[in-house]
Amino acid sequence: MDKENITISTSTLNLDPLYKTLDLSSSMVNKGITSGVSFGSNNLTVNPGNNNITISTTNDSSISNQIDPKEVAELKLGVKNIIQNLSEGDKIEDKAIRKAADELNIYWKTLEKFINDESISKSVQLKLINALKAVTISSNHHQKNIVDLVKQISNENVDAVVVDYWYNPTSHISQYKDDLKDGINYINKKWKDYWTEYSTDPIKAIDLIDKHENDSIFHELELRRIKFYFAILPKYMHRIAGKKVKSESVMGIFYVVVGWEDFIDLDNLKIALDEKGNNTIDISKLDPEFPVTPNFKNLILKEDFLDE
Repeated sequence: MDKENITISTSTLNLDPLYKTLDLSSSMVNKGITSGVSFGSNNLTVNPGNNNITISTTNDSSISNQIDPKEVAELKLGVKNIIQNLSEGDKIEDKAIRKAADELNIYWKTLEKFINDESISKSVQLKLINALKAVTISSNHHQKNIVDLVKQISNENVDAVVVDYWYNPTSHISQYKDDLKDGINYINKKWKDYWTEYSTDPIKAIDLIDKHENDSIFHELELRRIKFYFAILPKYMHRIAGKKVKSESVMGIFYVVVGWEDFIDLDNLKIALDEKGNNTIDISKLDPEFPVTPNFKNLILKEDFLDE
């Protein structure tokens, strides 16, 4: 395994899941071993120590079965730059590799072999490449109010964004499609309107920010339990985003989440996570994490809306 992380999964489940109770001793949980259940093409891991639930989706569009030599070279160069920036001198240091590996959620020895062109099996290399192509959206990225959201939209350092989404994977998308579309359209319009009206004049900038913060739509969407997340994408992703993005640019991702409350309220899910010897897990208090592979085909460039 690339990383010392054990996941125990039940059988694959579909739209009407019947979760099995996991038999995992408290001593194992206390050592940081995570438990998980799978449903359809999704996998769930629970880490009581970190107080979070991670939802990862595996499908043909996000996980590649082919290794593109050009993509590998671009990712390798990008990761080397990150490690170099973490090193105190000109020489790449082990502690910088370890720190970068920790930030990327990758076993440090595998990362070391990767950047030094040492032999890595194809399966391990595939896992590494796919891990590098993903970013984890966590509770730290939750935009809890309109002021926080507008700060992200008006961030002059961010030159391009991707908008993506998640919904309760145990239900048909039809149950959430209106909320998803309204959330995505809201972010797209907010971004476009702000940068279409943007001005370097400080007085006009103040008025523009004020205009976008006085927005009742955000509150209405909140009442429908639509959640908005925002994260800055790592620099090395510029090399897989294509020629549209300049190397010095900053990219971000907006993530629209609906149906989270429905998901954690599932009785069968609660039963599955009522682990033997560890009955203290309160699902309602666990925060979600979403490993996301940004779809750069949907990249929105700020320069497309700025007045010439």
